[in-house]
Amino acid sequence: MIRKISGLLAMAAALFCGVSCENAKYNNIAPHAFINESVSSIGVSGVKSTFPTIDTDVELTVVLSDKVNSDASFVLAVDEAVLDRYNKEQGSSYELMDASMYEVGEPVVIPAGSYEATATVRVKAVPDGCKPGIYAIPVRLKKVSGDVDPTDVTSSYVAAFEVLKTSVDLPMFTGRSGLANSSFGYTLTTFTVETRFQVSNTANRNRDVFTNGKSVLLRFEDPQNDDDNYKAHSLVQFQGDGWYLNPDKSFDPNVWQHLALTYDGTKVTLYVNGQFAGSKEGSIEPNFNVVGWFGGDVDADGGHSVGDPQFWLNCKIIPHEARVWSTCRSEAQIKNNMTGVSAKSEGLVGYWSFEKDTYTAEGGFEDLTGNGHNLTTERSFVWVENILLAEQGVVWP
Repeated sequence: MIRKISGLLAMAAALFCGVSCENAKYNNIAPHAFINESVSSIGVSGVKSTFPTIDTDVELTVVLSDKVNSDASFVLAVDEAVLDRYNKEQGSSYELMDASMYEVGEPVVIPAGSYEATATVRVKAVPDGCKPGIYAIPVRLKKVSGDVDPTDVTSSYVAAFEVLKTSVDLPMFTGRSGLANSSFGYTLTTFTVETRFQVSNTANRNRDVFTNGKSVLLRFEDPQNDDDNYKAHSLVQFQGDGWYLNPDKSFDPNVWQHLALTYDGTKVTLYVNGQFAGSKEGSIEPNFNVVGWFGGDVDADGGHSVGDPQFWLNCKIIPHEARVWSTCRSEAQIKNNMTGVSAKSEGLVGYWSFEKDTYTAEGGFEDLTGNGHNLTTERSFVWVENILLAEQGVVWP
């Protein structure tokens, strides 16, 4: 049985007018060919999925900007340079998939007088023993015959597939976690802060998910009571020096959630589970002298009484990952990397997976970047074993 993965298909007529600025040189010269799924973003386009358990077809639509009077034939050619460019643009470190794990389809022919045809890459079922990671098939549209040449960037595409660990052992805290590093010591004029976690309830306000001690605070806060849109305290608010931003998306307890905050030097943007949730202009003092997660034990000079342990009382917390970047990540970058990234990714200055094999009682949770910013805690926790990452939530002990 073959399962098909297709990108969002736009009408060809609309695409003729919006292939992107980098292709403007073609507009008044000659018909050109591109991959429909590649016009959705600036730079090399791509998508990441979980590695399939059955053989799967990735379908890409080859489109002509105008009809021609003779057949045009193209093939998808695997090109590692496409992946290199994508990794640089996206701040990712996807690995080239081994050729034994996929098959590129036969050349596709767009008949004279037609606009499009479908090209196919078949991804084989994940092999036994495949190590966890993100594996990519980078393709470039290549002319076989005919008079139509492919464009530059919009004839390239990256199909990526993530192999997840089947299960992991993660810590569960009841009440504040205490997770902190008090010597982080970065000056970040642009940044991204993100974490994947779940909590058992949103029953109280002022529960800090992250703080840098003063100018950046992420906390469960509004609304103060249930209303028609949100449950009480289910919005994770950004709080700066004298200004704040509430997202337009709330958090649900007992399921995995992803939260990200970006700052481009002029405005902050919140993302909830990879979706844009609000933006606001303002200035942020750039010193990240400390970092604290989920009630981390740091001096919070920014106030708000987040250091008071009462706010996190009677709430269970399981963190999966947390990261700090020196760059302002895009929505696509955040969405494509919610469950994991390479520790070698450009701009990653702090990266913590809370899996059991990253922890020692003496050193705390290892900073996977190698920068030495381990997270330590004096709070007690228990290990929840064999958490299935493919499941939406966990059964609380």
